Amino acid sequence: MLRRSLTAAAGLMLSVAVLTPGLPAVANPRPDTAPQPPPAARSTPDDLTFTLLTGDRIELSRTPDGRPAGRVVFDAGPQGDVVFQEANGSLYALTGQAVRLIGMGRLDPELFNLTRLAKDRYDDAHAEQIPVIATYGKEGARSLAVPAAPKGTARTRALASIGGQALRVEKAQAAQVWSSLVGETGTGAPKLWLDHKMKASLDVSVPAIGAPQAWRAGYDGAGVKIAVLDTGIDLNHPDFAGRISASRSFVPGQEVQDHFGHGTHVASIAAGSGAASADKYRGVAPAAQLVVGKVLSDQGFGTISDIIAGMEWATAEGAKVVNMSFGGDPSDGKDPLSQAVNRISADTGALFVVAAGNNAGWPQSVTSPASADRALAVGNVAKTPPFASDPSSSLGPRVGDFAIKPEITAPGASIVAARAEGTDLNPGSPVDNPGYQNLTGTSMASPHVAGAAALVAQQHPDWNADQIKDALVSTANPNPSAPVTWQGGGMVNAGRATSSGLVATGTLNLGEANPPYQAIGGTVTLRNLGADPVHADLVPQMFKTDQERYRQTPLDAPDGTITVEPSTVDIAPGGSVTVRLTVRTAQLDEPELSGTSYYGWIEARAGGTALTHTAVSWTKHPPRHRLTVRGVDRTGAPAHTTGYSLLTLINLDAASGGGDIEIGCLPQTGCYLGWYDQGTANFVGLGADPLPEGRYALVTNISDWAKQVPAARLSETLGGDPEFVMDRDRSMTIDARKAKRVEIQTPLPSTPVLGMKPNLSWTRVKGVPGYEQFRYGTSYYDLANIYLLPTPRATTGEFNTTIGTRLVAPPVTMTAEGVRPSTLDPVYPRWSLGGNDCTDIAYLRCVPAFASPGRYTVVDAGSGTPRSWRRLGCAASWP
Repeated sequence: MLRRSLTAAAGLMLSVAVLTPGLPAVANPRPDTAPQPPPAARSTPDDLTFTLLTGDRIELSRTPDGRPAGRVVFDAGPQGDVVFQEANGSLYALTGQAVRLIGMGRLDPELFNLTRLAKDRYDDAHAEQIPVIATYGKEGARSLAVPAAPKGTARTRALASIGGQALRVEKAQAAQVWSSLVGETGTGAPKLWLDHKMKASLDVSVPAIGAPQAWRAGYDGAGVKIAVLDTGIDLNHPDFAGRISASRSFVPGQEVQDHFGHGTHVASIAAGSGAASADKYRGVAPAAQLVVGKVLSDQGFGTISDIIAGMEWATAEGAKVVNMSFGGDPSDGKDPLSQAVNRISADTGALFVVAAGNNAGWPQSVTSPASADRALAVGNVAKTPPFASDPSSSLGPRVGDFAIKPEITAPGASIVAARAEGTDLNPGSPVDNPGYQNLTGTSMASPHVAGAAALVAQQHPDWNADQIKDALVSTANPNPSAPVTWQGGGMVNAGRATSSGLVATGTLNLGEANPPYQAIGGTVTLRNLGADPVHADLVPQMFKTDQERYRQTPLDAPDGTITVEPSTVDIAPGGSVTVRLTVRTAQLDEPELSGTSYYGWIEARAGGTALTHTAVSWTKHPPRHRLTVRGVDRTGAPAHTTGYSLLTLINLDAASGGGDIEIGCLPQTGCYLGWYDQGTANFVGLGADPLPEGRYALVTNISDWAKQVPAARLSETLGGDPEFVMDRDRSMTIDARKAKRVEIQTPLPSTPVLGMKPNLSWTRVKGVPGYEQFRYGTSYYDLANIYLLPTPRATTGEFNTTIGTRLVAPPVTMTAEGVRPSTLDPVYPRWSLGGNDCTDIAYLRCVPAFASPGRYTVVDAGSGTPRSWRRLGCAASWP
């Protein structure tokens, strides 16, 4: 075969700031002047490959600037049906069918979150199966029978508390499982969740919360079982001698013995005897019994299904208090683990005390399962006055409904407690006793509260979880300089909780106020536990919260806006009284576009002294309007998601997420995935609900496919509206027939070496400069024809379309002259010579150019290698 050289040409990239009908001219394609494409991901040994539930295989890599990038390795569906979406640092690989099932409530979007799958080491190199949890709704939760495992899956655990089961999907059979899942309909069809992993998040701190006062009153936890669900425990540590009533490992192949160190430290704070330190590092409830469930591995991680199994076991063993010092992602409390907390607590009366998370002071970052309604979520404060919030602690309110979370705080900074033999989680901070170590986090704060709960349970053995929770929260010490959303009722006070004559409802969430802004309200119950009558005045102390800066200012409202009836109470010993809080929301200021939240306390005061309090919250929303969106493809037919046409709707005033918190496009973050059904758009999490008034962005792609088998994509149309105001009911039609085809013209003839690869991204920056509170982007690959719809210009944040492609000079044409003229077939060499990387696209730069068109002598160069050239007496001139 004859080898020849080729004229080298640089690649071209085009970037447009907003969706526009036309494109600017392309620069001269000479190497010294050609624009450079955006950072491209290159395969490296660190790249990970994932087989998804759809059967698609995806490679996850990083661009040079650190952003995640995906590449389809194997497309199980029609070629090109996978769309990559980036939201807040999480990269999703979605198909139209997947979005439709997510919208129907059948699938957890985290099943397609490559960032989450990588964090949990569910890539193909580390996992041959996809771990999922199947739940069957309320009927399944009430049923005693566990449904049969779906075909192609294997059951690993029955999860009776949530009416579900843990399953493993063999990746080799994922496509078959997906086909059966898509075909299932009806109320009996399960919802599949990713069984993702949770992560493990005393000499001064124990006295700081008033534990010695409770000890002096005779309350040390005796007779109460505290379950510690964590990384296990050092079975040989002196502080736990004779104290462990039951233990079990739920981590396959690992024993209860703690080889990580986290669980031992946590158990020591809650109930360590202090035997190895002459009582110096004694826990809060030093006489309580421990029920130890190992649900986190020796590396500090555990799956949701293992944790739920541990929760069910611990309460069956008689645990009255369950401490869980771990967490996942920020949650609205509707995830399987949070629901398990709610159900098990209601059924058994056990109180679940859960660390709020260590999301470094980010608002709305309380993680699952602390986000559960019945969980007592614990924030982290310093162990010395003024007990300021620790910078590592997750802050409230709860994402989604702005309810109060955490409800309580406790010391969690620089806490000295037992060290498991052979472990050292903080080698840079030694303590005076080798049997102990110094750690910081909400993991350390939570067991302080768990220990205090055991003291209250000892005092009131007939109380259920809600009563113990109310007593702890209503007798906590509020920090007047900290927002309610950071602390709830304040820092736990075990001495006051076991000695106070008056306790009250701990928290009261009044919910949402929507137009026409009727009065909202709720009740608070006060109980007199003492031997003397109590006379108290009920005084509301409320604050308005700035959603942008997360600061609170005292609420200045007209008289009569907030009332407590009766406002004065007399409670007999052993008696109780219920009062009603009413808020006339129409008299409050007009809400911000993102909604205005109000927080505070109702204090029961006697002679000006606060006896107890209830933390209160509500949110006033702006008016709501309906949005109707229809899509039309280029043939005039209704857009349909089976044709892989998708939408994303973003609330520009409420969109949230940022920092180290990786939250995808979820309704609770102001982002809604959408799909078309016969031309009408539907959005995940909205249903038929109207939208709050405010500014929005809508981005969509409408695909056109040839009606053949296998299907082939003919074109992709990108469009939408980057910024519009919902101040009334609106209808929008996205008509792909009005789009303009993208044509790239170059000064000299050129041809593509790859299909064009468009990237559609929208970016919003709010808050301090450089702080991206929300970032969204979608990518589509290997498109033959691209069309853009004209759009208005965005004024908030950034909205842009990037279309990247690489063009080169057309391949040289070669004709051999002679008696029988013939056309030669040029072949592009792809090897690396002289140390140059000549792989993939880069090989074009490794081929010398002809000086100019002309006549050349053709010789047989054999295989075209340098050795062949030398045999001809020629020296190949390689760069």
